Amino acid sequence: GRHASAYFISNAPIWESVPTANLNGYTVTQYTTTAANNWAEKAGLVKFDFLRINTLSFISSCIRLVQESAGYKVWKEKKTINGEDFELTLGELPITAIPMKDGRMLDIYDLPIETTVFQDLSSGKTESVFQLNSALMTGFTVRIKPSSLKELSDIVALVRPGPLEALIEDGKTTMTEAYIARKNGHQEVTYAHPDMEPILKDTFGVAVYQEQLQQMFIDLAGYSSEDADYLREVLAKKKKQEMEKSLPELRQRLKDRGWTEAQQEVFISLCISSSAYSFNRSHSAA
Repeated sequence: GRHASAYFISNAPIWESVPTANLNGYTVTQYTTTAANNWAEKAGLVKFDFLRINTLSFISSCIRLVQESAGYKVWKEKKTINGEDFELTLGELPITAIPMKDGRMLDIYDLPIETTVFQDLSSGKTESVFQLNSALMTGFTVRIKPSSLKELSDIVALVRPGPLEALIEDGKTTMTEAYIARKNGHQEVTYAHPDMEPILKDTFGVAVYQEQLQQMFIDLAGYSSEDADYLREVLAKKKKQEMEKSLPELRQRLKDRGWTEAQQEVFISLCISSSAYSFNRSHSAA
C-alpha cells in the first residue's frame, strides 16, 4: 500500500536508486521503510512525512475573524495546486497579526503564556488542543499536571505505546508511571551514577528523549557524536550482532571511568529499554 503522507527526497530520479511502481497515479518505491528493515534508507533516500493539522486551520480562521472584526480586509481566493482546488482565506495583515482593542498589534508567536493555561490543561480542558485532545492524553495530562512547555513536550513523548509498556531499571515500573510518580513527589528520583543526573534531571531520572541517550554516550562513555548516534540506532533497532560487538566496549569505557559492574548493568539496561521507545525531543516539542 501507499503511505498516506511520506515522500522520499533524492538528488536524482528515484528510479535510479530503488525500484518503483505506479500505484493509482503515484510513483511509489518498492522498498520497505520499516525500522527493522529500511531498504529505502540504505539505498540513500531520505523520507519526510508531511502531515496536515486541522488545529492550524482553526487558529488561522480565528485570527482572520479577529482581523475582520477590527476593520481589516479579509477575502477568499481559489488556488489550484497539483491539480487540486483549494480555497484560501487571505487578508491585508499577516496571518500571525492580532489587532487589539487598544490599538496594539500582537504577534501570535510573542503571546505570553499565562499560568492559567497550564491550570486549565491540568484540569482536563484539552478540547481541540493538538496532541492532547484524546481521552488517553487528557487523562495523563491531568495526572502529570504540566506547569511548563517542557513538561507538555514530555507528555507527548511519554504517552505512547512504547513508554507506556517499557519498564525502567527496577523491572516493575513503566517509564510513564515512573515519570508521573517522581514528578509528583511520590517516588524518589535516583541515578545509577551521579554523572547521569545533569542529563536526566529535567525528566526526573527517566530517559524520555533520544537526545538524552546520545548525550549520555558522549558525556559518560566518551563516544564521539557520530559514534553515539550509531550506538543509539543499534540499541533502538535491536541489531543483535552490532549490539554484541558494541556492549563490551561500552562496559569497558564505563569501567575506565570508575563505574562499578552494578552501575554498568543498570546503565545498559536503561539504554536498551529506553532506546527502543524514546522519542525525538525536537519532534515532541514541535
